[in-house]
Amino acid sequence: MIDWSKFDWKAYQDVTGKALNELFDNWMSMNNIDVDVMAKELNITLQECVDQLAVKKVVTEHSKPWINKELANLLKHLRCTQRKCRLRKSRANVNEYVRVHKLVVGFMNKAEEEWWLSECEKLSEVSESQKWKLINKLTNQSSTTVQPILKICNGTQEYLFTDDDICRELEDYHISKTQNIANCDLNTEKEIQNTVGELVRAAENDHSDELTNAHISDYEVNCTFGKGSDTPGHYGISAKLIDNDDRKQI
Repeated sequence: MIDWSKFDWKAYQDVTGKALNELFDNWMSMNNIDVDVMAKELNITLQECVDQLAVKKVVTEHSKPWINKELANLLKHLRCTQRKCRLRKSRANVNEYVRVHKLVVGFMNKAEEEWWLSECEKLSEVSESQKWKLINKLTNQSSTTVQPILKICNGTQEYLFTDDDICRELEDYHISKTQNIANCDLNTEKEIQNTVGELVRAAENDHSDELTNAHISDYEVNCTFGKGSDTPGHYGISAKLIDNDDRKQI
């Protein structure tokens, strides 16, 4: 939103004066012009001038609208006092921090109370819809709305609003998906167990040392890259030192 407290009204006067003169000359050069068009062009011109000079600030649901410029300066002074007290915890610094802290708390409570009372005074002037918005804002209530589910059915998008349709869709999605994942996991586990069993049986039936004395493959060597430890071997060279060497993977 626009921070009107920092708005440069002198610059706005200069910018709008030039822009409105150009708009007036444009209207005078036209023979027939609709009043609605003139009002629309005037609104657009003024909005462009505001956007050109406005300083904006971010307002969230956690923002405190009762913090004005004076209170913001006090909070800044409190942070400086806290930093000074943290760096050097002398008695004078601690007393100053406690004094400023009490001052800021008192100002903040007073500003919040004044803002709350000013918002309550607006209830008698606004419409019914705005009135309930103010009440929800003052009582920290959040309005909840129905969140429909988007479903693709036969190539077309459909929204599900009723509780029964939403519950049915959620059950079909989560329960069916879980069952399919469980079946896939069971099948994969069975395949792994069968493969491991065949390897174990082959190793038990083979009494030769061919598997033990087989050459180390390039894939096994490649898998050792970047996994060395700091413990040196027989020659005093660690595996991590070899990993840090400029060697290329096979």
